[in-house]
Amino acid sequence: MSSTTSEHEPRFNAVFSNPRTASHLLFKLLNLADQSSVRKHPDDGYIFMRPTMMRLKRGLGGKSVSEWTVHDKKSVQSMFQKSYDELERWRQDAQAMGKGAYLKFHCLELAEPVSETRWLHGVDAARGMQSWTVSPTGSASARGTRLRERKSEGNETCLPDATLKSWRPTFLIRHPALVLPSLLRADLEFGTDALFSPENEEDASGYRRAWEAAKEWQVTFHWQRQLLEWFLVNLTAEEMYTDEDDVFFPIVLDADDLQSPSAPELLTRYTRAVGLDPESVKFEWKTAPKEEVDEMNIYEKRLLDTISTSTGIVPGKTAQGLVLENETTKWRAEFGERLGTKLGKWVKAAMSDYERMHSMRLTVDDDQVVRAP
Repeated sequence: MSSTTSEHEPRFNAVFSNPRTASHLLFKLLNLADQSSVRKHPDDGYIFMRPTMMRLKRGLGGKSVSEWTVHDKKSVQSMFQKSYDELERWRQDAQAMGKGAYLKFHCLELAEPVSETRWLHGVDAARGMQSWTVSPTGSASARGTRLRERKSEGNETCLPDATLKSWRPTFLIRHPALVLPSLLRADLEFGTDALFSPENEEDASGYRRAWEAAKEWQVTFHWQRQLLEWFLVNLTAEEMYTDEDDVFFPIVLDADDLQSPSAPELLTRYTRAVGLDPESVKFEWKTAPKEEVDEMNIYEKRLLDTISTSTGIVPGKTAQGLVLENETTKWRAEFGERLGTKLGKWVKAAMSDYERMHSMRLTVDDDQVVRAP
């Protein structure tokens, strides 16, 4: 059954992803600049990146909230609130223009620190702590109070239930054996390569331990799978309806399927479901202009190097034919015995969450897109 909302009512879609899940490819394919129904965000989203960057700079990634200073807590809470306020302003401006939105969020960036502490360090580590949530009013008094009725069990984000449910959810997934090595390479290229090169395997500095603690926080697929499960439980039947028969929210897309021969059929049905124009989807484009690349910082250039230099889908970047044991051997050679072995463990630990989400992905079968039961 399709949605009962007005055909002309703006749609507000959110893509919940992990880093390195080919979200740039998805957004390139959807060609949002030519999608007249949405107000395009200059960064396609990432509005909650600032609290995450603050945590990483202060060495708080993966660290129990009980070890944070009062100043750390107030600073990160304030940054969550500022990010939320920016999101709401963006949405209100889009509505005033008569447009919807199609934004992406990394699930890690939405994860609420007390829930993280409970999951990473155990229930005892978070005992007596009150979970955080942003205030829809933005008032200082409300920010200091836990509004329990606005967050239900299983909501491990900083957002109230009503805010999450006001966005039509798509989850973009990709095989952990592709995501996590790519994430690790990017990190090592920007400041930690000397600490983690094979010839320095024994240099277990405090900085390296802090970095590894942060990686334990980042490499898990838990936050994405948990949010998907929350939507499955908490969306009403009407909230699950899309604009396309037999496609329901939350929708799961796998990056491999975006690069398959059936991608045109898949994206046609998907765009109809979420209220985008399938005629605007494109599979060929020009390389990024030099002036655009020059304006990127060094980290953006590294993360966008493939999409910036491509003119279409680059073959060979899927999990087809991948054998995990063989990949682990390659990682030990690339990253050194210790870190390569650890990477293999991270990938294996993420597989159950990935496989659960993968089982629900949209697929093309006999010219119809269906959600696996």
